Amino acid sequence: MGAEILPWVFTSGWASGINAYAVVLIMGLAEKFWQVQGIPDALGRTDVLIGAGVLFVIEMVADKIPYLDSTWDSIHTVVRPAVGATLGYLLGNESADLNAAFTAATGGILALLSHLVKAGTRAAVNTSPEPASNVVLSTAEDVTVAAVMGVLGMALNNFYSVMPLHRAMGEIIWNSSSEYILFAIPLFVMLNDMHLLNSLNALYLTYPTFLLPFCVWLLLGYFKGLPIELEDAAVIRIVPGHGHQVLGPRSVALLGQGFESGEVAVAVGL
Repeated sequence: MGAEILPWVFTSGWASGINAYAVVLIMGLAEKFWQVQGIPDALGRTDVLIGAGVLFVIEMVADKIPYLDSTWDSIHTVVRPAVGATLGYLLGNESADLNAAFTAATGGILALLSHLVKAGTRAAVNTSPEPASNVVLSTAEDVTVAAVMGVLGMALNNFYSVMPLHRAMGEIIWNSSSEYILFAIPLFVMLNDMHLLNSLNALYLTYPTFLLPFCVWLLLGYFKGLPIELEDAAVIRIVPGHGHQVLGPRSVALLGQGFESGEVAVAVGL
């Protein structure tokens, strides 16, 4: 799984909790007509685009009618996280390891959290006697989703189309910093909507649900990238006279470097 997948996973998961059909439609159109990097080919299928387009139009209408929007949100308490998890799985399933499980879980959790924020906000707006608030809020949500997904798609597409002779160097720079910043954007927006910024509750929420799985994913990629020579030098060995096995000094050093890399990456990105 390339590093460019992470922004797609976090952003599509967050956006799916607001308007899942718009996310599928935008990503499908971007893959079919502009061949944007990182988007699964399945989303560009004609039947997927037609289905997403029809459902998007239905949601666009239902989401602007007072009380009907809350009923629609209740029905989609399961649908939106399922779409977020499915998108995450499609984005990460090119690898035959834990990447697909990680991306699916991340997309589903983000979609559920952003959906709960949206549903709670919409229920509060329905207490207003005039219907204009629903129309304004729904339109703002649609525009925000389209803008965020569009900007991300253009950023990733431009990254892989500019200076092809220096693509290798560009990937090194991208891998070192950019994806951490991009995946933090929807996380910041979500915490801001929940009024949890600068609070301990934000730490309680983000550490077990985002940072811990993210560090595990980083360590997984780190150890997979180790040369076989280093692995052979860090094998488990028998200590003479003790009759049991311990880790060699090089393996301990490699493990420490892996944890340090994960800590620094998360600290810089967040």
